[in-house]
Amino acid sequence: MPNGQKLQAKHNFSKLCQVEFLVIFILHHVDNVKYYVIIFFMPQKAKFELPNQEVLIKTIGKNIANIRKKKGLTQKELSEKIGITQKLLSHYEIGRLKISSDMLIQISSVLNVSADILLGLKNVKNNGLKFSLKIIRRLREIEKLSENQQKTILKSLDLMIDSAKRQQKKE
Repeated sequence: MPNGQKLQAKHNFSKLCQVEFLVIFILHHVDNVKYYVIIFFMPQKAKFELPNQEVLIKTIGKNIANIRKKKGLTQKELSEKIGITQKLLSHYEIGRLKISSDMLIQISSVLNVSADILLGLKNVKNNGLKFSLKIIRRLREIEKLSENQQKTILKSLDLMIDSAKRQQKKE
């Protein structure tokens, strides 16, 4: 065998470990001494398996919709921020269309979450808090008011909440 020649052999020990590996033998001649280098390449099994394409597309869409709602955004508001039509965003959310990697990055950036969360590889941390879209919209409107108006509204809201709690205890 000439100097540096590679001899490759594939072995499949599927009965033993169900893993295929590649063995490479390299022969080198240095000062009339033969050296054999043996290299093993053994792939590792994935730590997790992704669901099939259709399930993944629907999962991404549901995650986009859920996070959008948690952020208090409508489809129209989010679609305007990322520069697409509301109809296209709707198709992504219901899993009718496959989302491109560029669009996934753009949406994750606007929603301020990692793409891993949209892909379903990581969970959203919300500390157990769940706000409805109606409440978030109203809070945004309250934030636009002056400080005195905000205090008045919050005092009124506190009184109504206390009254509702007392009434609930009576029942």
